[in-house]
Amino acid sequence: MTKLRTLLAALGLLFAITQLSNAQRWVPLANQPNINLGLTNPLLLTDGTVILHEQCGPIWYRLTPDAFGSYVNGTWTKTTPMPTGYAPLFRFSRIAGRPGNR
Repeated sequence: MTKLRTLLAALGLLFAITQLSNAQRWVPLANQPNINLGLTNPLLLTDGTVILHEQCGPIWYRLTPDAFGSYVNGTWTKTTPMPTGYAPLFRFSRIAGRPGNR
């Protein structure tokens, strides 16, 4: 009887591990952005969208998840560009939250 319990526990553990390993994989986006944009510096915003900066340019792009919260089938939109002449030497990569958050 203990051998049967040990076997069932081992099979259950093996099944759980295979399910977890299948859940942890990269999936390509269905709507890929233009590779020539050189999007960099991805930032996850508090509303669930992700913004990416066009390399060496003033434009940001926003990836909005679909109705089910999946980024795989999300949509890309261009955000409002930075003001003309605004070209900081360095950019901060932290999005400010509520006051007091660190």
